[in-house]
Amino acid sequence: MDGWRKACYNAAMKRIWIILICIGLLLLLGCEKEPETVVIGMTAITPDVAGESLQPQADGAGGKAQAQVRDTVAYVLPCLEGPSLYGAAAYENTGDTPLYITQAEFTFSLPGLREEIQFTPVFSQETVVLPGETSYVALWYAYPDLTPGTEVTLDATLHWEATEGERVALSADSIHLARNYPAFVSMAGTVTAQQDCPCNLVYTAFYDEADQLLGVWYFTVNAQLFAGEPYSFTTHMKELPLPELEDQAARVESFGVGIQ
Repeated sequence: MDGWRKACYNAAMKRIWIILICIGLLLLLGCEKEPETVVIGMTAITPDVAGESLQPQADGAGGKAQAQVRDTVAYVLPCLEGPSLYGAAAYENTGDTPLYITQAEFTFSLPGLREEIQFTPVFSQETVVLPGETSYVALWYAYPDLTPGTEVTLDATLHWEATEGERVALSADSIHLARNYPAFVSMAGTVTAQQDCPCNLVYTAFYDEADQLLGVWYFTVNAQLFAGEPYSFTTHMKELPLPELEDQAARVESFGVGIQ
């Protein structure tokens, strides 16, 4: 009986920590004002496949892991803690086995400045990308000396690892953008999980009519999701205050992960 109680206690504590982490994602960043100008940087560096990744380029059961950076975007945004470098990248699994990103390297180029930042994406190991799928990484990095609206471009290098793990997939549908507040856009829609999950992570990527990446936003739906049951959400994109995003976004792509 004691062993059973201990196992239940450990499982409960694990779920509580996961939920707390998810709630913390909602409080990561905060922005209020719109940038004066925005410049999209479309430069992308593909990952090195000759063995320079931080972890081995492992072969999974299906074959070789391979990824390709497809688009990048960068801005200097005005945030609550001050000016911030913002960068995002869309990448595709071009191999024949599932993979996840172990580390991202973002290099921002501004007039007279080059800033290199390494980071591990949120819930990286749970974000399993299947062959042919496209997913995203995004970064906000406080930089007090910068001026919002400064021209900036981004080079993105991703390191990945093959995995035999599976993703609890989430789909985001019926997405609608509206400027309910002058400084930022709100996004509403529904998310549906393949399996029950107490926590989640949803990436949404915005593209214009020329199929150019405008930005990437990620968020959590603060609710228990049940398999096959759509759940309505609203998220206020205070940290992505892009002018006329609601009009410029011709399509929105999503990539969702359920955390169990």
